[in-house]
Amino acid sequence: MSWTVKINQKVLKKLKKFQPVITINFAKLIDDLTQEGPLISHWSHFGKLKNGSNLYHCHINGNPLIIALWLVINDEDKMMEVTDVVTHQEFDKKY
Repeated sequence: MSWTVKINQKVLKKLKKFQPVITINFAKLIDDLTQEGPLISHWSHFGKLKNGSNLYHCHINGNPLIIALWLVINDEDKMMEVTDVVTHQEFDKKY
């Protein structure tokens, strides 16, 4: 069974500011999240944030390097939300 992946509106707005390669790679990420769920260890620098939440992240290759973050909302119903896309500098400040 596939996962439902919601994309936060601020993420969609931010994606418009990045190069097209970022948007293409983001679409691939969404496809993998939908098919495989939140644990996509084959993506670059995939990991769970250490703050104890159900928040995961990975790198999206491009210039600049972008980090996507998603939250498992309901494991049983297989629902998650992509909550943010940030540059590496923003990630270090926010997370």
